[in-house]
Amino acid sequence: MATLRTRLDRIEAKRGGAGAGPSVIYLCDATTGEPGGALLAGGGGLRAPATRVTDFLAGKPSQDLPASSYEPGLTPVDLGAVLAASGLPLADRLRDALRVFDKQLRGYGTGDAVLVGVESRTSSPVRMPRDPETLQAPGRAGLYPAGEGAGYAGGIVSAALDGVRIARAIARARGVDARAC
Repeated sequence: MATLRTRLDRIEAKRGGAGAGPSVIYLCDATTGEPGGALLAGGGGLRAPATRVTDFLAGKPSQDLPASSYEPGLTPVDLGAVLAASGLPLADRLRDALRVFDKQLRGYGTGDAVLVGVESRTSSPVRMPRDPETLQAPGRAGLYPAGEGAGYAGGIVSAALDGVRIARAIARARGVDARAC
């Protein structure tokens, strides 16, 4: 199996040497440090895995996706399977939450609504706890609650900054110079 550095070098080469950046680092397996989950599900080249909300609720991958502003592009996948790889019941809980949310805000769960690796168009009304030093969820080594959905940001810029903070925490945890992130 290729090392994390080897895989990141390959990604960087595909991007023309622009640098893989923190967005790649936080999409790694918490145990092995190898790229996994969303990064691999997107098919490489920093494409993001995505599915229509209606297909996610039905437990199937989307065959196609609406246009997106995410420039590397989207890859239709079964996000339920991507989430199941975490070993946590995330997909079922997210489906339950989306159904409740769609009842409260009719039309949220339409075929035009898309979950992207997994990003939604809402802000979290709660904050997931995280250790102030390691930034990991208490009792869940390798789980780094981050950004708007976890309650640590209120928009795209603050979510990006929180992502950088998480990338640096992961780098420190792996003994990598966090200033490189």
